[in-house]
Amino acid sequence: MRDETRRALTLAAEHLERRDDLPDPSGPAGHFLAYLAEGATEGLSGDRDLARLIGVAARLERLFELSLPDAPGLFCFGAEVVPSVFGAAMGARGSVSGVGETRLEAFRACVGEAVEYLSQFEMMQAPCSEPREGAALPAADPSFWSEAESLALGLTPAQVPDAAGGDQEQEDVGRLERVLARDLSTGRKGLVPAGLCWRRREGDAVPFARGLGVAAGRSFHAACRHAALEWIERDAVALWWRGGRRGRAIPVETLCAPQVAGRIARWRGGCQARVSWFLDLTGDLGVPVVAALSVDRQGKRFAYGFAARPTLSAAVLAAFTELAQVELADRVVDAKLAEADEKQLNDTDRLHLARRSLVKPDWEVLQPAEAPALASREEGRASDGPLDDLGDIEPLSALAKRNFRVLAIDLTRTDPGISVVRVLVPGLQPDPGALATPRLQRQRALRPSAGFPGDRVRLY
Repeated sequence: MRDETRRALTLAAEHLERRDDLPDPSGPAGHFLAYLAEGATEGLSGDRDLARLIGVAARLERLFELSLPDAPGLFCFGAEVVPSVFGAAMGARGSVSGVGETRLEAFRACVGEAVEYLSQFEMMQAPCSEPREGAALPAADPSFWSEAESLALGLTPAQVPDAAGGDQEQEDVGRLERVLARDLSTGRKGLVPAGLCWRRREGDAVPFARGLGVAAGRSFHAACRHAALEWIERDAVALWWRGGRRGRAIPVETLCAPQVAGRIARWRGGCQARVSWFLDLTGDLGVPVVAALSVDRQGKRFAYGFAARPTLSAAVLAAFTELAQVELADRVVDAKLAEADEKQLNDTDRLHLARRSLVKPDWEVLQPAEAPALASREEGRASDGPLDDLGDIEPLSALAKRNFRVLAIDLTRTDPGISVVRVLVPGLQPDPGALATPRLQRQRALRPSAGFPGDRVRLY
């Protein structure tokens, strides 16, 4: 990042954090905020949440805006994060991105992803939820967390870090072996294995993506809600792609509603290069989950986006923005191939190549198997209510209703002061990952003669 850009970000963050007005529009901070808000800066004064996000952005390795040729009505930012800049005890580097209907939304989404990533590393100074040095952990309550729950998330006794080694790196990696968690249904607090919480050495990894269930938000509750929705989304996608559970059609009334069709049309911006469609992947939890799918006009270059949201229309829109990111990622891979041969691609790039070349739009799994779901009063909407949504389904309540235990580990740090949580839901099927839970195994057993696309092609 250029020094002048970093300085403008730092000045803007300091001004919004300390004052309730806007910086001089002719100065670097004012120029940046005008760019970010596309000139509509009136609502930015005193926005402490935005101030902290801008403060994080000022310390990123790189921050850049990207155009989306297939969805020119959307905005996108990308960034590179080095957690050690924020005090992480382990060296790492990650890439994140975010898409939004406005430049400001895309910026918030991208930097929020950066905060989520850096919060997954143990820090030299413990996060707010961790006892400080010399403080005692709560007395262990063996009834709070069971070995069966650890096994349900793929953590085995062999993966507990060995603190017997003498070198400093080993001691640093293993210094926090338990972390404090809260049961979101009961409010009860207890200890869970640290191996389920932190990004550590490769050999310590649980058999699913470490970023699953980590979310930032304006508050602890908002972050928990976002993280629970991600668990629900990934569970539904796994049962569909790896378990053979077919999707439903989505009501035309939902897709044609002005707040859906009108926005997607604006986002596509008249681009006719791709054909898109949607599937309803909502399962037994009742929280709407949508797959947004697309191919080019030759039926090739398959792309996807998934989202779980409290309403069906919101899930459609969120899934489309995820689809736009994957479509952009394919173009980035093309640009890399134009500059170098395939040997220079990373593992994620190769996954993109395999997915877009192997998946065909006529695959059965990509077609709706059933008519749209009909909502009932039990789903939270009167029978004569609007057809565009299944009702506002609260994800935490939906999980509790199905007897899934939801635990939250508070990863919020005083720096940058943005709420971040890791949510664990033993029993749901994480994705991507090698772990096959009984839930996934039962779903696969329902279609023993079917071929499962997830056995041939990885999506992530």
